[in-house]
Amino acid sequence: AREGGRRNSRDSGPANKSAMQTRPSTSSSRAEKRKRENLPAQAVTQLKEWMRHNLKRPYPTDQEKSELAMAASVTVQQVSNWFVNARKRIWQQMLQEKYGQDQASALMPSRMLAGRSGNSLDDDEEDEE
Repeated sequence: AREGGRRNSRDSGPANKSAMQTRPSTSSSRAEKRKRENLPAQAVTQLKEWMRHNLKRPYPTDQEKSELAMAASVTVQQVSNWFVNARKRIWQQMLQEKYGQDQASALMPSRMLAGRSGNSLDDDEEDEE
């Protein structure tokens, strides 16, 4: 019994074989779950409207999420995910459109502003000088 032989017998034990057999099926089912579609336009319109009316605090309660989900014909999870993404992607822009650059920055949590550079409004200010 050489050392290499023992190492190979451990590596090819039943536990490793079953783990290898289950991984591909798990990853293939994950790949199937990754297929996604955008929310219906009507749902996005309703969620944006709620966000516009609550710009200073765009964090719907669980009850509001349920109501929004029913009204928009989507799941509560989809509503939650949409708001997470919207706060990252469009909240600052909506604040700037309504309140202007300075007040929008004051309303945004500092953690949301951290790491943002090359803002298009900042670039416009440089061009005016």
